[in-house]
Amino acid sequence: MKGGTKVVVEPHRHEGIFVARGKEDALVTLNSTPGVAVYGEKRISVETPSKEPGGAAVKTEYRVWNPFRSKRKYRKGKSSRKI
Repeated sequence: MKGGTKVVVEPHRHEGIFVARGKEDALVTLNSTPGVAVYGEKRISVETPSKEPGGAAVKTEYRVWNPFRSKRKYRKGKSSRKI
C-alpha cells in the first residue's frame, strides 16, 4: 500500500477486521490513536463523504496487519511470561 493509492476498505466477516482493497489487498484494523504508529506499522487513511449534504468528509485511519511481525514468539511456543 503506497501513499496516494486509491484504497477501498470493506468490512471482513470477523468484527473489527477490515479488508483494504487497492493495488495489494491487506487486512487492517481501526486505529484507536490516529496519527500514532506504535510499532512502526503501516497506516492507511481513508476519507469518506459526510452523510449530511455539504458536511465535511470524515477521515478514518487503519493499521495494516503484518502476520510476520504479529505475536512471533508466541507462535514458536516461546512465551516471555513465566508461569
